[in-house]
Amino acid sequence: METYFVNRCVRTQKMEQEIEAYSFWSRRDKILFLFWVLFFLACSILFAKGEKTFDSILSTVPIAIILFSYFVMPWSKAKQAYRRMCNQLHTDEPEFLTSFSNENAEWLTVQTRGKVSFSYTQFTECIKLEHLYLLTVASSGNQPELTLVLSKAGFENGDSNDFTGFLKEKCPQIKFCSYTFL
Repeated sequence: METYFVNRCVRTQKMEQEIEAYSFWSRRDKILFLFWVLFFLACSILFAKGEKTFDSILSTVPIAIILFSYFVMPWSKAKQAYRRMCNQLHTDEPEFLTSFSNENAEWLTVQTRGKVSFSYTQFTECIKLEHLYLLTVASSGNQPELTLVLSKAGFENGDSNDFTGFLKEKCPQIKFCSYTFL
């Protein structure tokens, strides 16, 4: 069985932050967030002009809390998820090895030597972030849906630029998305 791509991904806290930032900015509540920011700005302007209306006074504190939670919570959630993973694997930097052959993909947890194989028909989405690929694997049988994290710099066999072409060939059903952050 010939292996076309091998990716070694050592999960760091910085990677978890990039994943959490993606999940934050890809949520559908961006419009609601924008509404709250505009409402907060309008009320703050009224408050600064001396028009201490009930709305302007009432909105400043809760909206400040909402803004804080939108900008700070993703990073703290990423830290918590990273700590949980490290505790489960008893290591500071969990390491995963993902290999892609002609027939299937295999995901290996280096610390525990646990291995899972996936058919290419199970891949549903490939999300390209700045430094990572997030590959979504559909649930099957008793295996829940999960996301494989691949580092773009972690390809030991094959090249990250050729990887998406390989996925398009092997997984015609896969959706590709790209996200960049501010």
